[in-house]
Amino acid sequence: MNSFSRFTGLFIIFSVFSVQSVAGLIDRGQGMIYDDVLNITWLQDANYAFTSGYALANASGSKDGPLYNIQADGKMSWQAADQWANNLVFGGFNDWRLASIKPLNGTGFSYGYNAKNGTADYGYNIASTQSELAYMFNVNLGLESLYTVADTVNSNWTFINDAIIPGTGLIQNLKSYSYWSGTQDSLISNHAWTFNNMTGIQTETGINNSFYAWAVRDGDIAGNQAARVSEPGSMALLSLAMFALSARLRNR
Repeated sequence: MNSFSRFTGLFIIFSVFSVQSVAGLIDRGQGMIYDDVLNITWLQDANYAFTSGYALANASGSKDGPLYNIQADGKMSWQAADQWANNLVFGGFNDWRLASIKPLNGTGFSYGYNAKNGTADYGYNIASTQSELAYMFNVNLGLESLYTVADTVNSNWTFINDAIIPGTGLIQNLKSYSYWSGTQDSLISNHAWTFNNMTGIQTETGINNSFYAWAVRDGDIAGNQAARVSEPGSMALLSLAMFALSARLRNR
């Protein structure tokens, strides 16, 4: 094999590994995790409303009762969760929000009612980036739903009710329970979309229910100066450098 052929092979291998590094969660420190596919930053603590002491200090109302309620364990009604996220100041940022759920088709929600193959907004195994919560569960964390895409009970699924899900890597205190999204139901005004980390189902329900809240913010806290080889600009510079090197090898 000549020098140019060896160089070409190495460049292809390097490119493959560079592309693979694009998808995933990046620990930015200070309790924040960046998702470089969704381009959002998550709180590393998935039950920060509890661990920060906010829920205990502001506990009010009975569980699943009043329109506005906060439980000491971090569960809240939708209004309380939305207000907590919008008012949160963390890491020097004040633009936090609840994770969003958007229609899979980009226009309107599909009520497939327990669809198992990830093709309906109301269902299981959703791997689309349209749902920040489902993408985290199914893709980033690779967790198992109650049902497979073939509509059979998943033999790998384990029942863990309202407990911290083990083995979630960079994410801390992720509860095996439902989490609110910041998206209200377009058909029923007093309903909002949720994702259940116990069964892996995305659904909508009444906003007075008590569920957990997980805050995110748009973009990367590292800013535009972050050195990531997966960025298009960095890849372009790498390609130019490789092209120049290949020309020198050919001319030897």
